Amino acid sequence: MNIFFVEDNAVLSRWLQTHLSKTPGLNIIGNASEGRDAIEKILSMKPDVALVDIGLPDISGIQVTREVKQALPSLRVIMLTASDDQDDIFNALEAGADGYVLKAKGAPHLTSAIEDVRTGSVWLDPSIAQFVLVNNNRQLQKPIPGRHTLTNIEIAKLGEVAASNCKDGVCLVDPEFVQKLKRLHSANATCAQ
Repeated sequence: MNIFFVEDNAVLSRWLQTHLSKTPGLNIIGNASEGRDAIEKILSMKPDVALVDIGLPDISGIQVTREVKQALPSLRVIMLTASDDQDDIFNALEAGADGYVLKAKGAPHLTSAIEDVRTGSVWLDPSIAQFVLVNNNRQLQKPIPGRHTLTNIEIAKLGEVAASNCKDGVCLVDPEFVQKLKRLHSANATCAQ
């Protein structure tokens, strides 16, 4: 599987190079430390999976994701970031990210996330799932006209992810479910304005 990563921190970039190089079946075909350079290289090299940091010096990793996914729809993109900001999470998913891994917690699960998104699944860091659940519960407690919430089944699935009650702490999430989360966020953001 051909991997490309976008990381502006030199220490983390070296760690990714070393960690991924030691993983059987993964072939690092390139990397970049800036967004515009990443877009050009990804479009040229056409990797299977791109790991993209959100905070880049020139343009955001979210913009990188949006542009490369428009040109290469079959490319799988994982946001590998320190950001657990609500807007970053939902904007990344709306831009086409197939996974969201927090750097502080992602090392043990990074290889699993890569494998999962490559097969068409969506991978969410368990703490991200917890965040979505908390926000949904707030909306249930104080309903706002026009805002949407999750079904009980969807809440249970996110609860499993958040509690890491899945195989090896990883839950596969149906891509249609993630699409619904994106639509809920978009609709709720529109209602809040």
